[in-house]
Amino acid sequence: MHTLTFRLSNEDHRNLERIVNEMQESTSVDLTSSDVLRMLIREEVHRRQSYGPHLLRDVICTRTHDGKAVVTGVTHDWVVHSPGGFEWGYSGNGPLELALNVLLYATGNRRFAGKHCLRFRDEVVGRIPLSGGVLRAREVLEWVARFSDDDRAREAVAGRKESAEPGS
Repeated sequence: MHTLTFRLSNEDHRNLERIVNEMQESTSVDLTSSDVLRMLIREEVHRRQSYGPHLLRDVICTRTHDGKAVVTGVTHDWVVHSPGGFEWGYSGNGPLELALNVLLYATGNRRFAGKHCLRFRDEVVGRIPLSGGVLRAREVLEWVARFSDDDRAREAVAGRKESAEPGS
């Protein structure tokens, strides 16, 4: 086991205490600030292992013989706009849902995905032909890197460029 020391601003400390109090009230479990920090750290580690540029694969959009959308390469983990599923090729809720989940999968950052999903839908997902197409992981990461402060996206783009060079 390792010991970590945190320096919290007064605002962060107040927020942590508020979270502790809310959790104690809702669960009737006696929690300390350290317990809550451990839970938050575990959640962040899990999120970073579950999502991120290192896990992004090409997203393949196809249709069944009856026209139903089928998407591989990203899962429908965040349902906000279209409980009916993913779509592409126009500016509706199905394409917005696909954009949101691709950005979440690419970055692991819900705030980033939520902030940029409309633009990503309009610039990328909405332009996939209705019959289907492929969103290349490298192209998604290049798009993300234009708007992200997260160096992981830039590093992933650089890594994919190196692995795509002849002789690699």
